[in-house]
Amino acid sequence: MASASRLIAQKGYANLTISEIALEAGVSPSSMYQYFKDKTAIMLALQQQYAAHFQQSLAAAFQQVPASKEQLADYFLKIMQLNYQLHLSDPVVRDITLAASTNKEIANSEAEDLTATLMFLIKQTQVFFPAEQHAKVETMLQLLVHSAMAATSLALTQQPSQADATMRCAYRMLALTWQDFCHYPDQPPLSVHDPV
Repeated sequence: MASASRLIAQKGYANLTISEIALEAGVSPSSMYQYFKDKTAIMLALQQQYAAHFQQSLAAAFQQVPASKEQLADYFLKIMQLNYQLHLSDPVVRDITLAASTNKEIANSEAEDLTATLMFLIKQTQVFFPAEQHAKVETMLQLLVHSAMAATSLALTQQPSQADATMRCAYRMLALTWQDFCHYPDQPPLSVHDPV
């Protein structure tokens, strides 16, 4: 796994071969095939390793229970920052995300991890809302998480100063959206005819 990570960081997932990983790891290619049927299996194993690390970070972020539903915005932003920093600092994580756009197995694994993250956030959040609002809470969290992912993806394609500005704007937008939802959870969405 460490050898695969080093090679992915150097040359990317698309140019990776089992033979190269075996050579880097100091084992024979046939030994590699006993554990991994192909390079996708290695990428899946790496993706699961990163996902487990992120879930641990998520749990750590919520060790101190938020005092209010409004304070949850600080927790959501911390999680968004953790995710962005992980992608920014590790080229392997970025390659896993790119591989998910072309590989169904990796995409399915990423979708499972996203579902686990959403379920965790829903569980942490719904305690602040009455049962009749839980479906709305779930919808709002899905929108916030997907917006955060989109902002991260955009920032990763930009120059550092522009990326920082994008992330600051995303943090503000998501925090304001959450605060608005906390104060008006039953308010219907705006229509095209409503004044903004």
